Amino acid sequence: DMATLILPRPQKYTVSAFHFIPQDTQSISEKDNRTVPATLNDGSYISSMLQELKNDINNNTVNESDALMRMGMLLHTFADTYAHQLFTGYADTVNSVELISATDNITGEDATQKYHFWIEEWLTKLEEIFKITPLTIGHMAIAHVPDLSHLSFEMEYKRADGTIHRHSRSNTSTFIAACQQLYNYMRDILGDDVPADMEWEELAEKLADGFLIDASEELKKGEADAVKVLTPHWKNIFSDYNYSYSSEEIKHSFVLAESNDSCTVTIEDEELELFGKDYSDDFYKFNYYADKHLIYLYGEHPRNRLSESETEENKITV
Repeated sequence: DMATLILPRPQKYTVSAFHFIPQDTQSISEKDNRTVPATLNDGSYISSMLQELKNDINNNTVNESDALMRMGMLLHTFADTYAHQLFTGYADTVNSVELISATDNITGEDATQKYHFWIEEWLTKLEEIFKITPLTIGHMAIAHVPDLSHLSFEMEYKRADGTIHRHSRSNTSTFIAACQQLYNYMRDILGDDVPADMEWEELAEKLADGFLIDASEELKKGEADAVKVLTPHWKNIFSDYNYSYSSEEIKHSFVLAESNDSCTVTIEDEELELFGKDYSDDFYKFNYYADKHLIYLYGEHPRNRLSESETEENKITV
């Protein structure tokens, strides 16, 4: 999956659309594909999609299962506008950022040297996969530093006009700000008929405790190793909540049965032999709403082959 990210098609239909969504039509017209922290009702793509879902829920035009599927996808993309701010999902020179400093919010200690070394290891690993350098897709240039909830960091980056700027933030505070937006959205949907378990101020304190954990070494090994550390940590903070996550289990749950029947299809001018599978309703629902997401961004038939100009420029068009 990682190796495909150098191709314009995955960048447009997966990376940019779901992880580095551009702000709005105006930003696209100005050829600025970077993501910007979204707020509710700000007219951005992702906020508008959340508003559309809210309207469908209020008008009873979507059932609970479908609403939860759509909401999960959209809240992930919304949260990524905070973690991935100033980056684009395309291969672009604006992603050629440099880590200036890093601070561990748990200990208050300078962690710059540690994460410079961490980034070097990460880039070496990716260069072995992609066989290219420099890597300018998303935040590859500084590894998972924007995702690590216990860090504060400063980076130097280049704006679309070519000017050099610096950006600094506390991931802990930034992620809590994103959580407040999501909390307000879900509370607004539930309404006063479903009282909150706790007020935002109390929840924010617990979330801060939750985010202040260093799982960077486990993350280097893999997702499953990080989850093993995160599970008891969050359980200790929210005792009634059972945290678990496995993308592999989710993917396996999509397939109900497999058969030996096969057919040949042509994808990207390559003939592939596919074996028959019986998929769950959630699998089709997931793909249906993912497609609606792409239609919202790119119009009808969003997965049509990229034009020559798009292939060359790796740019989103709406």
